Amino acid sequence: MMKTKEGLRYQAGTSDEELYNTIQTPHGGEYHVVLSDGTQVWLNASSSFRFPIRFTGKERSVELEGEGYFEVAKNTSQPFKVSVAGKGEVEVLGTHFNVNAYEDEDRIKTTLLEGSVKFSVLKGQETSVTMMPGQQSQLSSDGKLQLVNDVNMEEAVAWKNGQFYFESADLKTILRQFKRWYDVEVVYEATVSNRKYFAIISKKSTLLEVLKALQANDIKYRIEGKKLIVLAG
Repeated sequence: MMKTKEGLRYQAGTSDEELYNTIQTPHGGEYHVVLSDGTQVWLNASSSFRFPIRFTGKERSVELEGEGYFEVAKNTSQPFKVSVAGKGEVEVLGTHFNVNAYEDEDRIKTTLLEGSVKFSVLKGQETSVTMMPGQQSQLSSDGKLQLVNDVNMEEAVAWKNGQFYFESADLKTILRQFKRWYDVEVVYEATVSNRKYFAIISKKSTLLEVLKALQANDIKYRIEGKKLIVLAG
């Protein structure tokens, strides 16, 4: 293992023993790791990533819970596979893609930016979709898999570029992201509407700064320690 200014780089050793590492990012934290094959992985806040110190066998297998952006080193003889929260699997040869698989989201989203990937459901239905750039697979909590065309790729990877990007997002969707980044518990003391919002906000902003933007949209709240209590929205 070698630490660089970009993150951690893992160098393949000579041992045939299969050893694994797990990286867990905290609330408000991000991480960048370069795997032994040269694959680069960026991890968003509140994510867990398990990977071998070196890749052996016929495939390169890793596990992700949370959100990660992958730039996979091409190796046609050793496919790269990502087990996603134990519910799905992404299989690639060499490509760029983003996976959002947080437990508190209602679906797992895999967005393809470059190359080609196949997403397969691991449990229940024997279902898979092959994706092209600009497409997104969505696996809902009830096991249904669909393919969405012409997705906003800038929104999908905004977190990696230091932004919150919301295009037609409801308040609960927005606050789930704030919860992970600012390490707060969100409590609703009122029923919130399904009103949709558009916003692009720097992740360097403080919680108070982003909440002031919400106040301009008639959203009322109070803060008690690490609790963000929503009073109206």
